[in-house]
Amino acid sequence: AEAVIAQKAKEINASEYKITSARMGNTVTMSAELYK
Repeated sequence: AEAVIAQKAKEINASEYKITSARMGNTVTMSAELYK
């Protein structure tokens, strides 16, 4: 899941990103803030 966020960050040329929440279970839920 983090790799997906890293890919999104690369797409918008974000210099860094912070995982704000991650929940593992039957489904993986993850959100992050991207910074340019």
